Amino acid sequence: MTMEKRFQTDVLVAGGGVAGVSAALTAARRGLRTLLIESQISLGGLATHGSVNRVAGMVESYRERIFKGGGGKVAFFILEDKCIGCGLCARRCPADAISGEKRQLHVIDQDRCIKCGECYSVCKFDAVSRNHPSLVAERVAEAPAV
Repeated sequence: MTMEKRFQTDVLVAGGGVAGVSAALTAARRGLRTLLIESQISLGGLATHGSVNRVAGMVESYRERIFKGGGGKVAFFILEDKCIGCGLCARRCPADAISGEKRQLHVIDQDRCIKCGECYSVCKFDAVSRNHPSLVAERVAEAPAV
């Protein structure tokens, strides 16, 4: 049986594993029309389909390799001229990598940052920049090439 359905979308994520769900959530939080497709009966990929022990063993080495320099290209910085010290980014950071006093400039500890982009997503003042702050000062929402 063949089924055809058409969607207008900015981002198409193929695969509802941990990485696919994370990518889809990040895109949707940034206001992009996002479609996540999965061939299995549930989301979660290997983590929910019986290979939990194997996945758990790979998480730390994956994090080190990808997010701490072994190919990871993304870093987040707080822009000094835009940060008002509201603290929302620090409260939402799952790695507790952001510090700063109320109404003062906040700083991201690059060694603790897991590059999830939550700080970037929640900042209402565009004070969080991806990559080096001298290279990227404003957010630009671009639809990825399909």
